[in-house]
Amino acid sequence: MNTRNKLGQFIKGHPSLLPKKGFYVKCANCEKLIYRTHSLIKKNFNVCSIKCRSAIIRKNFRMEKAHNWKGGKRLAKSGYIMIYVPNHPFNSYGYVREHRLVMEKHLNRFLKRHELIHHKNGILTDNRIDNLSIVTKGEHNKIHKPRKKRP
Repeated sequence: MNTRNKLGQFIKGHPSLLPKKGFYVKCANCEKLIYRTHSLIKKNFNVCSIKCRSAIIRKNFRMEKAHNWKGGKRLAKSGYIMIYVPNHPFNSYGYVREHRLVMEKHLNRFLKRHELIHHKNGILTDNRIDNLSIVTKGEHNKIHKPRKKRP
């Protein structure tokens, strides 16, 4: 026996096996027709699969829309402050160390690959321009690992 659903489409099967509570909605991602009860509609998105749910989350809950977004600023395990700048030429997964950005703004140019920034007072989160200096890798090693003179 065939019956029609709320959208007027035929559903195959015995009437006792057909769903009784709820209605048909379109998937929020792929617009496929799916059956949902009232409780499911209140709980989550109207999606047909995990793949569609993941696509909706990726699209709607990234960066500024995420509940735990802190303005693109985070403290790395290394002790440096990282800023989200996705279009920076030297970004790492979209993040750049804040002291590099401060020095680049001061110089009005991007830093070169061989240029390092030294924190004069040793505090990695103190990114004032008067605390920063540009050094090469060799100069930086001399500052942090001075050689002992032989007798």
